[in-house]
Amino acid sequence: MTLELGGNDAAIILKDFDVNDERAMRRLVISNFLTAGQICMTAKRIYVDQSIYEPFVEKYIEAANKWIRVGDPFNKDVTIGPVNNKKQADYVQSLIDDAEKKGAKVIKLGQVLDEDLFKTGYFMQPTVVLGADYHDPIVVEEQFGPTVPILPFDNDKHAIAVAKHIQAGTTMINTATVQGLDVRFPFGGVKQSGMGREYGKEGFLAYTDTYVINIPKNGELPYIPE
Repeated sequence: MTLELGGNDAAIILKDFDVNDERAMRRLVISNFLTAGQICMTAKRIYVDQSIYEPFVEKYIEAANKWIRVGDPFNKDVTIGPVNNKKQADYVQSLIDDAEKKGAKVIKLGQVLDEDLFKTGYFMQPTVVLGADYHDPIVVEEQFGPTVPILPFDNDKHAIAVAKHIQAGTTMINTATVQGLDVRFPFGGVKQSGMGREYGKEGFLAYTDTYVINIPKNGELPYIPE
């Protein structure tokens, strides 16, 4: 049995990432906010090399503002719909409020197409959170909603140290979510994020019972010490 129960996957952006690549930046935005961030494998947090942090944030916000349009999912112009239920919307908002109270900067992204409709449902305008601490709840807990913290790291060694401490099924380098997955490699969560693996050799093994047939050589029994 394989269970996928959510996740808090991380995207690590190294200094060789081209912040001026509009398509790559757009893919990251979509990876974070597709279906209002309610996908198990979406990157819920982004770590960016300090040397490109500021231009990355600038271009990320620019790409997000171009793509994000909140509203009725049946409207062809809409790219992001509502959060699934009130409890989840309140939880996501509590993480954002907590980060803001601790000094983080919260920036709203995109546009709301219908303000009246927005007020009647569990809609949330996507946000990016800057300046959060590595140990803040919005970073270490899965928000499963339309917000994402972006955090700087010092260098590649720091990134490796971060990656070693991340307890997640997948960490993505210079990409995120669907663009970072390959069926040749195992996919799945850890802890309460799920159990078992799909894809790759591990995916086959998860549905395999090992069966051994032991035939003694020349019909002899194995040597047993007296």
